[in-house]
Amino acid sequence: MKKIKRSKIAKRSIAANGYIFVVEGLRRAVEISNKLAPEHLEILSSPPQNILEGIKNAGAVFLGPHSPVAVGDYIAGPNHVLPTAGSAKFSSPLSVYDFIKKQSIIGYTKPALKAVMSDIKTLAMVEGLDAHARSVEIRFKS
Repeated sequence: MKKIKRSKIAKRSIAANGYIFVVEGLRRAVEISNKLAPEHLEILSSPPQNILEGIKNAGAVFLGPHSPVAVGDYIAGPNHVLPTAGSAKFSSPLSVYDFIKKQSIIGYTKPALKAVMSDIKTLAMVEGLDAHARSVEIRFKS
């Protein structure tokens, strides 16, 4: 390893967290990558776009030999705030949407509620939330 200022830190990190997987084909590589859900994923196959569709869990994906992580960190637009430790399975990179307050608005008609009443009751009872089931039933009592 060429000497870098933080080589001791890098060596410790690689020793503790670095892995090399030798696999049979790109399909298996994609499966492993999706399970690991890396913060940064560099795809160096040729062409890298051929396997991009299969990548579902990565914080940021870098395509080809001329797209190092530093491009994403400093120039291309993403940022340093990426899901780490496999959390890309359920989380996304920080974006402007994280600073926007959202709310859900639900408006059902009586016929629409009646059409899904038994489903709601079933799910509520499975969760042990009988009051949720009752909150639907009571709306149809005369």
